[in-house]
Amino acid sequence: MKKTLALLLACVLAISCVSVLLVSAEEDTFVGNVTQPEEGGNYTCDVPYGYTWEVDYTNGVIKGEDVTVCTTQDAYNACNPNWAITVYAELQEDGTYVALQDAIATPGSAAAAGITITEGQVALVVHSAGSIPENDKGTYPNWKDKVVAMSVKEGDAFTVVMDGENVVSVTAVIPEGYGEEDTSSDATSSEEGTSSEEGTSSEEATSSEEATSSEEATSSEEATSSEEGTSSEEATSSEEAASSEESVDEKAVYVEGLEAALGEANADSLFDLVLDSKVEDGVVTATLTVSNIAEDFDIYGLFAKLYFDTEKLTLTNEIKKDNSVDCLTTVPHEKWENLVKFDKENGYIDINVCITEEDAPIAADKPLVLTFTFDLAAEAEYAGLWIPHASAKAVDYDLVPSFGTGVAELAEPEAEVSSDPESSETSKPETGDTGVIVFAVLGFIA
Repeated sequence: MKKTLALLLACVLAISCVSVLLVSAEEDTFVGNVTQPEEGGNYTCDVPYGYTWEVDYTNGVIKGEDVTVCTTQDAYNACNPNWAITVYAELQEDGTYVALQDAIATPGSAAAAGITITEGQVALVVHSAGSIPENDKGTYPNWKDKVVAMSVKEGDAFTVVMDGENVVSVTAVIPEGYGEEDTSSDATSSEEGTSSEEGTSSEEATSSEEATSSEEATSSEEATSSEEGTSSEEATSSEEAASSEESVDEKAVYVEGLEAALGEANADSLFDLVLDSKVEDGVVTATLTVSNIAEDFDIYGLFAKLYFDTEKLTLTNEIKKDNSVDCLTTVPHEKWENLVKFDKENGYIDINVCITEEDAPIAADKPLVLTFTFDLAAEAEYAGLWIPHASAKAVDYDLVPSFGTGVAELAEPEAEVSSDPESSETSKPETGDTGVIVFAVLGFIA
């Protein structure tokens, strides 16, 4: 079967010029509806049918408002799909691609998407930092690409236009018969309207029937008006409730993504990393500390990767020319070295602090505290920070490495005081051994 798919893909490449002509004829075929909820917020789309995504790169790296198509797992891992929308599809015998699952909002890393691209499969990756065109002032030209990509469901089909080995565009296929029911309904309505007019014309021949008809019409109109008013109120109430549920669901999915990004917990963890955050006047202050250190383990070096939502957070710590970050606020001993650096390209802070003095390990009475500050985007209500379990590592005095437990933190302004003691706990992601299915184990930190 794979050989057949490979041959079909080769045929698609060979007829790329014809494909380009075909896509030109199919322009403006989008039949979906892109709308904004009445109360505002991110735009949504009902179906992607007929929409065309112009592709910027094939197996390329996302740098901003980009669309890329990845044909291998290695390419996907390297494409920087942080906070992008991923459509995971497989080549079919008829030359189309079919989505293997609903569109994925990828939180933080490729591993969090939980997909494995094999022969005959591709990933359409769409990135945009905005979903509200009125607010972006032209800064986020891909907003519609992203909104429509989010509407892709398992089983949706796509055609791919190639130019040599490069993907030019991807178009969502309009299912056969889509929209015919609406057309049929319109036709029936038109026929009923015509029949009604003919009946009215016949009744006008008798004056007494005219009076009766007039009274019945008035009564009917009043009843219809009343029903429409009730129906309109019910619809508005239903839409508001649905909108509220979508808002809650969006945050819940975000938190689940943070938990998934932690990866598999280390069974032999010898310490826990702790992230605490507070938000004041649009500024996020996050502190990183170490707790629950095993009794027989002394920490002389701490290493981790602190990721954060780069679409919502901007690091404001002092960053020097070599990308080192000024962040040590409390140390067990003055000779602890700060080798922390900001990897801007990959969106994480590389934690690396250590000491060679034998009597100065991290301890309960001699804590290590790292502090990071961020500007929270004006339109953001919350933002995530996380340290994958696999990146949490420490060494003892003899440089013997051991793993710890990573952490995820949802930074958001404090909510109003609630009478429900559990209400303040629902939005925080769980950490430690959560029993989350393993998506990937990140590599050992050098």
